[in-house]
Amino acid sequence: MEHKFEVCGEKIETRVTPVDGGYVVQIGDEEIRVDSVDLGNNHVILGIAGRRLVFHGKNTRDKVYVSGPSGDATFLKVRAGAGAASEEAGSLTAPMAGQVLKVVVSPGDAVQKGARLMILEAMKMEHDIIAPVAGTVTKVHFDEGAKCQQGDLLVEIEEVEPQ
Repeated sequence: MEHKFEVCGEKIETRVTPVDGGYVVQIGDEEIRVDSVDLGNNHVILGIAGRRLVFHGKNTRDKVYVSGPSGDATFLKVRAGAGAASEEAGSLTAPMAGQVLKVVVSPGDAVQKGARLMILEAMKMEHDIIAPVAGTVTKVHFDEGAKCQQGDLLVEIEEVEPQ
Protein backbone atom coordinates (compact mmCIF):
# COMPACT_ATOMS: atom_id res chain seq x y z
CA MET A 1 0.00 0.00 0.00
CA GLU A 2 1.40 3.38 -0.95
CA HIS A 3 0.83 6.72 0.74
CA LYS A 4 2.08 10.20 -0.09
CA PHE A 5 2.47 12.92 2.52
CA GLU A 6 3.82 16.42 2.78
CA VAL A 7 5.78 17.42 5.87
CA CYS A 8 7.29 20.90 6.18
CA GLY A 9 6.87 21.39 2.43
CA GLU A 10 8.70 18.15 1.56
CA LYS A 11 6.82 15.37 -0.25
CA ILE A 12 7.36 11.92 1.24
CA GLU A 13 6.35 8.64 -0.38
CA THR A 14 5.81 5.60 1.80
CA ARG A 15 5.11 1.98 0.97
CA VAL A 16 3.84 -0.65 3.43
CA THR A 17 4.32 -4.29 2.41
CA PRO A 18 3.16 -7.32 4.44
CA VAL A 19 6.11 -9.69 5.07
CA ASP A 20 6.28 -12.81 7.28
CA GLY A 21 3.51 -11.80 9.71
CA GLY A 22 4.79 -8.23 9.97
CA TYR A 23 5.43 -5.36 7.61
CA VAL A 24 8.26 -3.58 5.84
CA VAL A 25 7.71 0.17 5.77
CA GLN A 26 9.73 1.99 3.13
CA ILE A 27 10.09 5.74 3.53
CA GLY A 28 12.19 7.10 0.70
CA ASP A 29 15.36 4.96 0.67
CA GLU A 30 14.95 3.75 4.27
CA GLU A 31 13.26 0.51 5.30
CA ILE A 32 11.86 -0.25 8.74
CA ARG A 33 10.78 -3.75 9.77
CA VAL A 34 7.59 -3.69 11.88
CA ASP A 35 7.16 -7.01 13.70
CA SER A 36 3.72 -6.37 15.19
CA VAL A 37 0.88 -3.87 15.04
CA ASP A 38 -1.75 -3.46 17.76
CA LEU A 39 -4.49 -0.99 16.82
CA GLY A 40 -6.73 0.68 19.39
CA ASN A 41 -8.91 3.76 19.64
CA ASN A 42 -6.73 6.62 18.42
CA HIS A 43 -3.50 4.72 19.09
CA VAL A 44 -1.24 2.11 17.55
CA ILE A 45 1.49 0.07 19.22
CA LEU A 46 4.30 -0.99 16.89
CA GLY A 47 6.77 -3.74 17.66
CA ILE A 48 10.09 -2.69 16.12
CA ALA A 49 13.42 -4.40 16.87
CA GLY A 50 12.14 -5.84 20.15
CA ARG A 51 10.74 -2.50 21.35
CA ARG A 52 7.09 -1.50 21.77
CA LEU A 53 6.47 2.03 20.52
CA VAL A 54 3.14 3.70 21.27
CA PHE A 55 1.78 6.35 18.92
CA HIS A 56 -1.41 8.33 19.46
CA GLY A 57 -3.03 10.07 16.58
CA LYS A 58 -5.93 11.03 14.46
CA ASN A 59 -6.51 10.29 10.79
CA THR A 60 -8.68 12.81 8.97
CA ARG A 61 -9.48 13.20 5.31
CA ASP A 62 -6.60 15.62 4.72
CA LYS A 63 -4.13 15.12 7.59
CA VAL A 64 -2.64 12.55 9.94
CA TYR A 65 -1.76 13.81 13.42
CA VAL A 66 0.76 11.68 15.36
CA SER A 67 2.13 11.94 18.89
CA GLY A 68 4.90 9.47 19.72
CA PRO A 69 8.10 8.88 21.65
CA SER A 70 10.00 11.51 19.66
CA GLY A 71 7.32 14.21 19.73
CA ASP A 72 4.39 15.35 17.63
CA ALA A 73 4.01 15.53 13.86
CA THR A 74 1.36 16.48 11.34
CA PHE A 75 1.34 14.89 7.90
CA LEU A 76 -0.61 16.49 5.07
CA LYS A 77 -2.02 13.82 2.74
CA VAL A 78 -1.13 14.28 -0.91
CA ARG A 79 -4.13 13.13 -2.91
CA ALA A 80 -5.53 13.32 -6.36
CA GLY A 81 -8.47 15.63 -5.71
CA ALA A 82 -11.48 16.23 -7.88
CA GLY A 83 -9.62 18.70 -10.06
CA ALA A 84 -6.64 16.40 -10.50
CA ALA A 85 -8.86 13.45 -11.38
CA SER A 86 -10.42 15.36 -14.23
CA GLU A 87 -6.97 16.40 -15.46
CA GLU A 88 -5.63 12.84 -15.30
CA ALA A 89 -8.08 10.82 -17.35
CA GLY A 90 -8.43 7.31 -15.96
CA SER A 91 -7.17 8.05 -12.46
CA LEU A 92 -9.68 6.79 -9.96
CA THR A 93 -10.20 7.86 -6.38
CA ALA A 94 -12.21 6.22 -3.60
CA PRO A 95 -15.69 7.73 -3.39
CA MET A 96 -15.71 7.08 0.39
CA ALA A 97 -13.65 5.39 3.09
CA GLY A 98 -13.81 1.61 2.93
CA GLN A 99 -12.02 -1.68 2.46
CA VAL A 100 -10.94 -3.22 -0.84
CA LEU A 101 -12.75 -6.57 -1.13
CA LYS A 102 -11.52 -7.61 -4.55
CA VAL A 103 -9.04 -6.34 -7.12
CA VAL A 104 -10.03 -7.50 -10.59
CA VAL A 105 -7.20 -5.96 -12.64
CA SER A 106 -3.41 -5.82 -12.62
CA PRO A 107 -0.93 -3.35 -14.13
CA GLY A 108 -0.68 -3.97 -17.85
CA ASP A 109 -4.29 -5.15 -18.24
CA ALA A 110 -6.30 -3.61 -21.07
CA VAL A 111 -9.75 -2.46 -19.93
CA GLN A 112 -12.82 -1.13 -21.66
CA LYS A 113 -14.82 1.83 -20.43
CA GLY A 114 -17.25 0.56 -17.78
CA ALA A 115 -15.16 -2.52 -16.87
CA ARG A 116 -15.08 -3.48 -13.18
CA LEU A 117 -11.65 -2.74 -11.69
CA MET A 118 -12.22 -3.49 -8.01
CA ILE A 119 -14.91 -3.89 -5.39
CA LEU A 120 -14.89 -1.57 -2.39
CA GLU A 121 -16.89 -2.27 0.77
CA ALA A 122 -18.13 0.87 2.49
CA MET A 123 -20.99 1.38 4.91
CA LYS A 124 -21.77 -2.37 4.77
CA MET A 125 -22.38 -2.17 1.02
CA GLU A 126 -20.32 -3.26 -1.97
CA HIS A 127 -19.39 -0.60 -4.53
CA ASP A 128 -18.03 -1.43 -7.97
CA ILE A 129 -15.12 0.76 -9.05
CA ILE A 130 -15.37 0.95 -12.82
CA ALA A 131 -13.14 2.25 -15.60
CA PRO A 132 -14.21 5.71 -16.74
CA VAL A 133 -12.25 5.26 -20.00
CA ALA A 134 -10.80 2.50 -22.17
CA GLY A 135 -7.09 2.01 -21.69
CA THR A 136 -4.29 0.15 -19.95
CA VAL A 137 -4.03 -0.19 -16.17
CA THR A 138 -0.71 1.40 -15.18
CA LYS A 139 -0.94 1.09 -11.39
CA VAL A 140 -3.13 -0.47 -8.70
CA HIS A 141 -2.54 1.33 -5.39
CA PHE A 142 -4.42 -0.95 -2.97
CA ASP A 143 -4.35 -4.71 -2.40
CA GLU A 144 -7.33 -6.82 -1.36
CA GLY A 145 -8.11 -6.29 2.33
CA ALA A 146 -6.50 -2.84 2.43
CA LYS A 147 -8.42 0.09 3.90
CA CYS A 148 -8.67 3.33 1.97
CA GLN A 149 -9.90 6.81 2.75
CA GLN A 150 -12.21 8.97 0.67
CA GLY A 151 -10.20 10.55 -2.12
CA ASP A 152 -7.38 7.95 -2.10
CA LEU A 153 -6.10 7.14 -5.56
CA LEU A 154 -7.11 3.50 -6.22
CA VAL A 155 -6.17 2.74 -9.83
CA GLU A 156 -4.44 4.57 -12.66
CA ILE A 157 -5.33 3.98 -16.30
CA GLU A 158 -3.52 5.26 -19.38
CA GLU A 159 -6.32 6.17 -21.74
CA VAL A 160 -6.31 4.71 -25.23
CA GLU A 161 -7.08 7.27 -27.91
CA PRO A 162 -10.28 6.36 -29.80
CA GLN A 163 -9.65 5.51 -33.45
